[in-house]
Amino acid sequence: MNRLPEFLEIAPSKHPRYVLIPLPFDAGSSRPGSRHAPRAVLDASQTIEWYDECYDVNLEHLPYRTHDPVVPRPREKTRAYLDRVRAAARTAYRQNAIPIGLGGEHTLLVPLVEALVESRPKKDFSVVVFDAHSDLRKDFEGNPWSHACSSRRVLEMGIDVTVVGLRSLLPEHRDAGARLIFPEDIRGGRWKRMLSAVKKNIYVSIDIDVLDLGIMPAATNPEPGGLTWSEFTDALTLLFKDRNFLAGDVVEYCPPAGPAYAAVTTARALVRLIALAERSRSR
Repeated sequence: MNRLPEFLEIAPSKHPRYVLIPLPFDAGSSRPGSRHAPRAVLDASQTIEWYDECYDVNLEHLPYRTHDPVVPRPREKTRAYLDRVRAAARTAYRQNAIPIGLGGEHTLLVPLVEALVESRPKKDFSVVVFDAHSDLRKDFEGNPWSHACSSRRVLEMGIDVTVVGLRSLLPEHRDAGARLIFPEDIRGGRWKRMLSAVKKNIYVSIDIDVLDLGIMPAATNPEPGGLTWSEFTDALTLLFKDRNFLAGDVVEYCPPAGPAYAAVTTARALVRLIALAERSRSR
């Protein structure tokens, strides 16, 4: 793989606080192509200002670096690939850096959280997933590592899970053990109370299909009725209030499926996530 462009055209740091991990993994979504997302998002970031106007955070001197892409090998089994992703995240933690996965399919949530569990008690943090889907299936077409099972695998680790913005699930998923926040909860004002149960330390996963199709038409598994950019920002802002960001990911963007501006939207979601993390750290 050719060298990836630098995030926001910022020079990488020798002592990073954040490590971006490109994960071009694409194995089973309804629209293939998310393996192209890491490069497309980093390319799009070249057109974005490093200042986040919503949070008054300047990322011009952000201490970060980009990890070498963790590329699937020919005929490599999914679990073997996920173990290599976990190792990459583990290395970031050992360097006292915060790993952020850039995918790729949502399956990547599993090894990134596994690495976090290795570095701190699992009862010490919550995983908050922005997603159109519950991803709470026990398996999908016999595959326990499907993107449709990622939140279920995290629950099975004994970790507190909240899914925000979902509008696609099975009836039994309501009782699977995750906290579920629907777009109607956000629009009806109930979400603030529901988010208050999230622990002080958080892992944040952003499946880009949480957004409305009008601003994100190029998700791997699109669903109508998604969040507006303002609703997404409001939910993310409240989530970070008085909480510590431990790690995260931005996944499920599918470049072949839509217009080029979808890459900018995804890159802006990544910028917003990091800007909030920086603002929270400086409090």
